[in-house]
Amino acid sequence: MIMHKYETLPAERKLLKKYIKIQKAAPLNQISIDETSHQEVNSYEFKLLVEAELVEFMPSRYSYPSEFKVTDEGLNFFKWRWARFWNTLFKSILLPIFVSITTTLITTKLLPLIFH
Repeated sequence: MIMHKYETLPAERKLLKKYIKIQKAAPLNQISIDETSHQEVNSYEFKLLVEAELVEFMPSRYSYPSEFKVTDEGLNFFKWRWARFWNTLFKSILLPIFVSITTTLITTKLLPLIFH
């Protein structure tokens, strides 16, 4: 089952935050697999990050990858998620409240004045 890349689990987001922090401190913007626990890299959450293209392995001259990095989408993931939250909040909650209040005011205050 492949989830949409922006539907992440809390454990995935925690791992992504950790890798963003490590990558920003790294001189080549890459994370060596040796710097992280192999249990983490082999975890289900890490595999979901790779599937969602938020993390990618770097080409290696060995048969197995030795480094990975957070992609541009991964680096901007939390900004996008925050923007999506506010967009949903506005469209699903604030706008209907505004429409409801406006409709109520028109029907209870303005119409009696017009037809009086």
